[in-house]
Amino acid sequence: MTKASPKTTRRDGRLTKNQREAERKIVITALRKFHGHNTEAAAWLGICRRALFVKIRDHGLGALAVELRTEAGIMGPRQSKAEREA
Repeated sequence: MTKASPKTTRRDGRLTKNQREAERKIVITALRKFHGHNTEAAAWLGICRRALFVKIRDHGLGALAVELRTEAGIMGPRQSKAEREA
């Protein structure tokens, strides 16, 4: 068995990289399928909503999720307290 070079960490390995890419793609698929609706996307993925939020954050997909929800009319852009009270 060969060892990884000292410069390569486990996070940089091919398997880990491919797993992260695959996970990112499946999260995007779920978000698109359910128009950014996190509860439904998480259920379809078989994970809890909190786990989905973590994956969305880790993969930098927050803007995509908001865009999909806004397009579907599920949720508009967040408003400040002053904007809500006006």
